[in-house]
Amino acid sequence: MSRILHLVMWQLSGATSAERRLQAEPVVRAFEALSGKIDGLQSLAVGPNAIEADGAWDLAVAMTFTSRAALDAYKLHPAHQAIKSLMEPLRSARAQADLLIA
Repeated sequence: MSRILHLVMWQLSGATSAERRLQAEPVVRAFEALSGKIDGLQSLAVGPNAIEADGAWDLAVAMTFTSRAALDAYKLHPAHQAIKSLMEPLRSARAQADLLIA
């Protein structure tokens, strides 16, 4: 069975990069709090953009799940729903990709 690498990036609504970095802080903490609490979540990396560049996104998360079923269960998990609610007023755009990995 293939694992899933779940990638999500956001552009935040703050007017400056400093403001967007501040907006990202509670989101980063919320994702970090997921460690050890989500069945099938093998790894998690989250953080604000570290290098200013044209077209760069403000915040990203990379999560590895044991299976598609584990990712699907995560999408319904109350902790994920809370992060979605936290993000809604902060984001101006969102992108996602899910990759099958060995």
